Amino acid sequence: MDGSRILRRLDDPWKLGLWEMDVAGTFVFFLMLGLMKGSITAFFLSAVVGWFASTRISKLKAMRHTGFLWHFLFWWLPQEAMFIPRGIVPPSHYREMVG
Repeated sequence: MDGSRILRRLDDPWKLGLWEMDVAGTFVFFLMLGLMKGSITAFFLSAVVGWFASTRISKLKAMRHTGFLWHFLFWWLPQEAMFIPRGIVPPSHYREMVG
């Protein structure tokens, strides 16, 4: 054995601990907000809010397909908030019937 690892599932999303990266990113975002506030009470309060938001997102993702969160953000956030360069994809308000 040369110590290499064989992947069992190639399509698994990246994980941070037990959470997928987008769910864990929500928790870390709220933790950083509490850390920037500077008090231990705000830190723990933001940790609780972050945990609650992360569990809600993970439950929402469990009921939908894997790309649901990204599709939701694409359709409901402005194009500048998604950091998508102009001209790559059509704007979210542009809808065209095919067929």
